[in-house]
Amino acid sequence: AMEYLLSTGTITKLAGHTISAMLLSLSQIRFTYYQTTKKFLLGISEEQWGQLDAATIATLVQSMGKLSLRIPAVLVNLGERLVVVYKLLQPVDLAVILAGLQALGYNDEAV
Repeated sequence: AMEYLLSTGTITKLAGHTISAMLLSLSQIRFTYYQTTKKFLLGISEEQWGQLDAATIATLVQSMGKLSLRIPAVLVNLGERLVVVYKLLQPVDLAVILAGLQALGYNDEAV
């Protein structure tokens, strides 16, 4: 199913919360298609990145941490979006983001 989303370009039509929910679901079952998941995240368009809210970013980082998906280009996009929405973060979202980044190997000083 993910290959279909990638090959048809459908990923660029998905809402941010849909993408983060899919990734969270995949992380819950310890998804084994690592390369496809990486391609899926890399397929997110600039427009989609610009529409992500704080809670969606928290879910994405949490899922990436669970899946050990340390993808520099995706982390850059997440960071750029966080600079815009950081004032809207709820304490629980901030805690989820920090835990996700720590799971990806970023210690407290790097975060």
